Amino acid sequence: MTQYETRPAISGRHGRRSHAAVWEALIIAFDSIWSHKLRSFLTLLGVIIGVASVVAVGASIEGLGTYVNDRLTSVFGSNSFILGRIVRVGELSDEEWEKLLKRNKRIYVDDLRAIEERCEGCAAISPMLRTRDDAKSGSQTFYDADVTGVSSDLPRMQELKLAEGRFLSSFDVEHARPLAVIGADVRKEVFGPVDVIGKEIKVGGDSFTIVGVEESNGSFFGQSMDSSIYIPYTTYLKKYGSRRSLEVRVKAASAGSMVPTQDEVRVIMRSRHHLRPNQEDDFDILASEAIQQSVNDFTGAIAAVVTPITLISLVVGGIVIMNIMLV
Repeated sequence: MTQYETRPAISGRHGRRSHAAVWEALIIAFDSIWSHKLRSFLTLLGVIIGVASVVAVGASIEGLGTYVNDRLTSVFGSNSFILGRIVRVGELSDEEWEKLLKRNKRIYVDDLRAIEERCEGCAAISPMLRTRDDAKSGSQTFYDADVTGVSSDLPRMQELKLAEGRFLSSFDVEHARPLAVIGADVRKEVFGPVDVIGKEIKVGGDSFTIVGVEESNGSFFGQSMDSSIYIPYTTYLKKYGSRRSLEVRVKAASAGSMVPTQDEVRVIMRSRHHLRPNQEDDFDILASEAIQQSVNDFTGAIAAVVTPITLISLVVGGIVIMNIMLV
């Protein structure tokens, strides 16, 4: 019984000694800090700056990715994809570009109408035809405006909000009416703060009646998003040429129906182009998710380079602080 009775006492003494040692170490550390106030302050400041820099870099990279994805969603829309002659993410070599130009056929209005008539999973469809041209009213000119031919479905596909007026209707598109919805920068530089609904604006020498003004969208990577002039795509083709290849935006009913809708459009296009089962597509389909994945890869590459550099700086700073403390 004796040996069992003495063990708790020994354990208790070891516990008290351990607590005393910890307490003594804390007192010594506090005395050292207090006796070297400036050195301690600089050490603490170095640690705070190092940790804060790592956190700030991580937060900045994550914020950049979120910002870009949000802007892409507002421009391209969600649950959507693009059909075109050549629509790819990333750079193409000259050889790849030449190969695609030879293989892929242009997308025409008849292709668009076939998709509109036969695609059951398509919730919204709009062609996108772009060019740069000057817009003028009186003596005021907006140079190099982004003139875009679209359908009435465009607001259903992307976050397009109007500050004044209305967007183009299906009647406007069907009858190729000379109407326009202008961006905030175009309105500001050409007309100023006056009411512009119903006024005329000349685009490339042709007159268009303004029916709407888009809300300001700011800039994206330094590029203004407010220099747009939307006109019916039928009017665009009459003005700039009817043999231009279309870029068709398609919105699926839901995220779950994206792949079936892409397959549906692919079958329609292959049928129209008389492709055999063993032949490659002679057109491109690009989903918005592929664009977002490319952005995520880009921000991931930035993180892979910047984060280690920040961590190395933190380690070097720690070594310097350690040397200061040992002096």
